[in-house]
Amino acid sequence: MGYELWVMSYELWVMGYELWVKKDEKMKILGCSGSKMGNQAPTSIQINKRIVIDAGNIMSLDKDAQYIDYIFLTHSHLDHICDIPFLIDNFFAIRKTPIFIFGLEQTLIDLKQYIFNNQIWPDFNQIDLLNHQFKAIMFIPIEE
Repeated sequence: MGYELWVMSYELWVMGYELWVKKDEKMKILGCSGSKMGNQAPTSIQINKRIVIDAGNIMSLDKDAQYIDYIFLTHSHLDHICDIPFLIDNFFAIRKTPIFIFGLEQTLIDLKQYIFNNQIWPDFNQIDLLNHQFKAIMFIPIEE
């Protein structure tokens, strides 16, 4: 796995957040399947070291996954969100900043209601990072 594309723009603005993408930086397709089996992996595209679109296979980055700060979700199907709980759980103790999760309002509601609900997984949206006054994850709604 790991197809590469080239980024042709310099910056990305989303809801007042300025996210820099270097010219000629490589994007990497971490997965583009609806399943995990053999060499198939769920949907996830790494824009750069800190930004991914969808979170189906970000843990394939191994320890480099700790640098993911911004996740843009296209929708709430499991193959697009399944690595978010593992990302925050594995790197919670060393994070200094929240993981910002962008998505349509209903997508974020689904994550809160069905995943980060203190039943399926801890509600990291309500848990402060260690030795910091930031929540571990922050949900940022995007308008259609």
